[in-house]
Amino acid sequence: MKKKLIWAILAVLIVGGLVYFKVYYPNSQLQLKNAMKHVDAFAVENYFNSEEKSCGIWYESYTEAETKNGRDNQAVKDCFIKAFSGCSRRSVLIVSDKSQTAESKITYSLIRIINDNDRGECIVQNSYEEQNLNEPKNELPVGYVNTCTALSEDLISSCEPIYIKDAREKESEPESEEVSPENQ
Repeated sequence: MKKKLIWAILAVLIVGGLVYFKVYYPNSQLQLKNAMKHVDAFAVENYFNSEEKSCGIWYESYTEAETKNGRDNQAVKDCFIKAFSGCSRRSVLIVSDKSQTAESKITYSLIRIINDNDRGECIVQNSYEEQNLNEPKNELPVGYVNTCTALSEDLISSCEPIYIKDAREKESEPESEEVSPENQ
């Protein structure tokens, strides 16, 4: 009787483990943290070395056919917005993976609530790094570390400097065809 009970418990544990790794593990916080430990990016290294509490990793992966989100993306965002409203020291790592699209880039952004200033506003710091996979290896990624006192709706563009915004607008503008004297 004891042997049957032990085998039944083992079978339940094995089936439970398989279900967890098949259904709940993909895109979970545990899986994202394990995957990010091997990433060589400034924002990711700072995330794992930071002393403040973390709200977690917000993750989104794009392909031409679909978008995959981290399992707890909304909970991570809600945690950070709640911490911002109370000016609690927290951080969130935001990863936007577009390596399988035509853009071929990965963006890492560590957003931290540092403290409140003398006006009672929360100071937010964004450590941002955008790696373009189409560029040669010796090219430096687009990156900045900037502070501000407001969060943007999408979080990842919080504290974005003006020169980055201007560069994005220039990239998104359609190039106008100039008429050369030869083409007239």
